[in-house]
Amino acid sequence: GNDNFLTIFLYKYICKVYQIFFTFFEEIFLRKIKPTNSFYKTGIFSIENFNSACLDNLGNIETFSANDYLSIRVMNFDQMDNLVNQLFNNKLRKEITQITGFAYSVDFMIFYDRKFIPNDAIEVPTLKQAYSYRWHFDKPNSRNMLKIFLPINISPDHGPLEVIDIKQSKKVQGFKNINSKKEKTFFTGEKNIIYGFKPTTCFHRDGIPSNEKIASQIMFQLNPNKKWVINSKLFSRNPSLNNKLGIWTTEPKFPFFAYLFDKRINFKNYL
Repeated sequence: GNDNFLTIFLYKYICKVYQIFFTFFEEIFLRKIKPTNSFYKTGIFSIENFNSACLDNLGNIETFSANDYLSIRVMNFDQMDNLVNQLFNNKLRKEITQITGFAYSVDFMIFYDRKFIPNDAIEVPTLKQAYSYRWHFDKPNSRNMLKIFLPINISPDHGPLEVIDIKQSKKVQGFKNINSKKEKTFFTGEKNIIYGFKPTTCFHRDGIPSNEKIASQIMFQLNPNKKWVINSKLFSRNPSLNNKLGIWTTEPKFPFFAYLFDKRINFKNYL
């Protein structure tokens, strides 16, 4: 009814104000250098030469089922500490800053396995999705927020994450179905490539794997910061079901406020 419409309108308005203010703030106070031309235009990048040895021990991780089509892997402190510090080593941090123009706080991560969803289970309200398979923007963030995706085993059959660049995203806002493959980047890989993109300005969705396939990937949420740091709560933020909203991910919204009082720690200096 009208109340619902008003709530949605108000939420979108608050998100837009948050986006504009914090994007402006970061551009003035936190930007280190200009982004590369390619990243400025597309909002997407990929890096192939990185320290993938830190991914070798990801098999021995406790998994729990978030719903019928999604499992979340819960790392212990040492596993997470090793992964974050060795993956985001000096070389990778420098490379990301060269591309995007920012240093970041690594504020959130989730390691999850997606399964095939039959047609009769797809048509549910957006908040009831088993994972985010509908086209969307991440609204309550600055436009400089970065997501890093690491496909562990994702072929075209595994329903890779699909991302549309900034320019094309401006044209497709509001469309439910985007059929032209030309304008999509598919995040496929087998522990050999890292993708980064701006989810506030790039339209995106997780694909649905074909039957019998399980798609495993790790996502990191990075927010601009004066220098590269790790949010200490990264290691204790329970990735169980977010019961307050009843949605599959506990990824915090409005990051400036969500992480305001969190302690930041320095990276260990892996080369």
